[in-house]
Amino acid sequence: MRKLEAIRQAGAIVQEIILAPPVREDLGRLIGDSLHCESERVTSLAQLIHEKTAGNPFFAIQFLSALAEEGLLGLDHSAGKWSRDLNFIHAKGYTDNVVDLMVGKLKRLPVAT
Repeated sequence: MRKLEAIRQAGAIVQEIILAPPVREDLGRLIGDSLHCESERVTSLAQLIHEKTAGNPFFAIQFLSALAEEGLLGLDHSAGKWSRDLNFIHAKGYTDNVVDLMVGKLKRLPVAT
């Protein structure tokens, strides 16, 4: 906020907008766009990700990336579509705490990082 105040003091016009977290349908469109498929095909995945991230777009993208990195979401080249096993993802026991999600991602980084 200090940067915004400095910009205002410099005479710039700053307009702020407050965004509500996206609803599950919005997240479904985001995931569908990311996976290049219809949002209807990812409804159950969008529901899961919405539950785990409270709809926060940044954390939703991080969670989606974590699923891909762990091989729980992958492209089936022969079928030409993304595949996932929601039962296995549920069984994996991902926390609803987004901080834990990010800490888990950091722990998976190579030591040299």
